[in-house]
Amino acid sequence: MAVLQRGALTSYLKEPTGRYRVVLVFGPDRGLVSERATDILTALQQSVGSGSDDPFGVTRISGEDLNSNPDRLANEAYTISLFGGARFIHVRAHGARNLQDQVGPLLKNPPEDAFTIIEAGDLKKGTAFRKLMEKSDEAVAIPCYADDSASLNDLVNEELAAFGLSMSKDARLRLLSQLGGDRLASRGEIEKLCLFAANKGTIDEEDVIALSGDSSVLSADALSDAAALGQMPALMDALARMDSGSLSPSAAGPQILRNFQVLHKARIMVEQGVPAGQVVDRMTPPIFFKRKDAVKKQLALWSVARLDRALGLLSDAVLKSRQQQGLATAHLGDALIRIAGNARRR
Repeated sequence: MAVLQRGALTSYLKEPTGRYRVVLVFGPDRGLVSERATDILTALQQSVGSGSDDPFGVTRISGEDLNSNPDRLANEAYTISLFGGARFIHVRAHGARNLQDQVGPLLKNPPEDAFTIIEAGDLKKGTAFRKLMEKSDEAVAIPCYADDSASLNDLVNEELAAFGLSMSKDARLRLLSQLGGDRLASRGEIEKLCLFAANKGTIDEEDVIALSGDSSVLSADALSDAAALGQMPALMDALARMDSGSLSPSAAGPQILRNFQVLHKARIMVEQGVPAGQVVDRMTPPIFFKRKDAVKKQLALWSVARLDRALGLLSDAVLKSRQQQGLATAHLGDALIRIAGNARRR
C-alpha cells in the first residue's frame, strides 16, 4: 500500500521505482493531474525503459476507449513486446466506468514488462477504485489537490529559471494572488509573463499588472480594498469569483494580510502627525499608484486599535485556510466580511 503526498512525490520522480506496476494520479485539478502523470511517465521511461524519446514505447488509452472496449487495457498490458524492453500505458480515464474491474486483474497478476499510469478525476475517499489502488502492493496512488502558495511559488521559480529571469517581491506577491485553480492555466500565465518581460532580466509589479489587465482580473488587492473600505457588494462579488476558482485563497490570504500590515504601519505614522498623503507616498514597499487614493480613504476609516483587531481576524483566517484547504475560501471570506462590516459602521 502506498500513497504519495507532495514531498514523497518529489523523491519518487528523482528515482522512480519499478516496483509499482500501476500508478494512479487523481484529483480535482485536471491540469495538475495531467502534468504530474506526464512527469511520472517520463521519469519511468528514463529509469526502467529505453528513454522518453521512443515513439512506440507508450500506448495511450482514453476513458471512451475503456468504455467501448472493456478488455482493451488488459490486452495492451499482457501483450508481449516485439522489440523487448519495458512498455508503458498512459490511461486518461476521465469518464471511464468500472475502472476497478478493468485494473483489478493487473494488480492480481502484474505484467512483467508493462507499467500503467492512470489519470483520474476527484476520487473521494472510500470509492471502490481508490480503495483498490491504495490497498494493493503493486500500485501507488498520488493525490493532486489545488496548488497552495508553496507549490505555486515553486512553479514560479521553475519557470523563472527556465527563462533566466528574476522577479521582485511585490511582483511575485501580486502574481501569486492571481494564480490557482488549474495547474496548466497557472503555468500558462507564468510563461506568458516571462515572454512579456524576456528582455528585462527582472520582472516587476508593473509588468504583472500590465499583462493581466488590472481592471478585469480578480486580485488580492481588490478583496483587501473592498473589505477595508466597507464595500460589501464589491466584496461579495469578489468572494464569489474566488470561490469559482478565479483566485486561489491560499495565495490571496497572505497578500491581504500583508496589505493590512502595511495599512497598520501607515496609520501609526498618521497618528504621529504625518499627513496621510505623505505616508502613502513614502511607504516601503511602494503602494501601486492606482491604489493610493483607496489607501488614503482606508487610513481615514481605521484606527490603530481597530486595525490590530482586523489583523487578528486575518491571521487566524490565513492559518485556518492552510490547515483546512477545503474551507479556505470560507475562512478568508468570513474574516473579510466581518472587517467590511466594521468599516461600514464607520
